[in-house]
Amino acid sequence: MESANVRVTGTMLLNQDYNNSNICIWGHPQELSGSGKEFKLKTTDNKNIPVVMSEPLGEYLNNLIQIRGQFDGRRIEATSYSQFLPEMTEDFDSNSYNECVNLLSSQRK
Repeated sequence: MESANVRVTGTMLLNQDYNNSNICIWGHPQELSGSGKEFKLKTTDNKNIPVVMSEPLGEYLNNLIQIRGQFDGRRIEATSYSQFLPEMTEDFDSNSYNECVNLLSSQRK
């Protein structure tokens, strides 16, 4: 059985706290590769994390997205993504979101 995804921030990944873990992270896609399978995710706490998809993206990503996958210590090997509609995220407060993720993480330890 696959383990549940842990909600994380970019800082948590860069601190190597979740290597080889199934994670869920939010951010904005940047720098899509020519193959359509790789891009950088600018996370809600302004970190850039490389993401690799198993298949080329079938749509243009330009809004807030959620990525689920495994972090290998350098990049996220994504198993799925969801793009949020702009009207769903126009009032999104990344600072409050990050505080919530950090609070949830501290409860796990």
